[in-house]
Amino acid sequence: MDTIGLQIQRQLAGTVNTNFNVIFDTVVNSYGAIVYNSVTGEITINKAGRYFINWSVATQTSLGANNITFSVKSSQGDDLIGNSPTKTGEVVGFAIIQADSAPVILRLINATSNSVIYSTLVSIKANLVLGEIQEDTGTTGTTGTTGVTGVIGETGATGLIGALG
Repeated sequence: MDTIGLQIQRQLAGTVNTNFNVIFDTVVNSYGAIVYNSVTGEITINKAGRYFINWSVATQTSLGANNITFSVKSSQGDDLIGNSPTKTGEVVGFAIIQADSAPVILRLINATSNSVIYSTLVSIKANLVLGEIQEDTGTTGTTGTTGVTGVIGETGATGLIGALG
């Protein structure tokens, strides 16, 4: 079975501008038909299926903003938001997407109205985990060969004669 999984992290300090992708610098695990581009911050899923995504971003502040919002956006139109009511701390998000055809491109973006500064207090600034949810197709295997025809049974009793028309 070719199951897809990905875990990526950002350990570098810095800032992410409004509507820009979070750029992860470390691939912790990657298997199956998935590719992470560390230059663009895009994740490409190369297999149709159902996927869960969990992510977090540790933030220091955002100038002028009242809260902080990050969103997973996909090439098929998904916009899955996670936000925090404050300008500092951890922002988390959870999502399930259905990819009916491949490829599907995902990215985690800063959807806040201003740039966001990553926290300087923790070593992992952002973390994203993506995994495939296996679907039960209801099949149990291939059909076996047809068995031998059974013995012909005895002839039953003759029925009553019906009324004449």
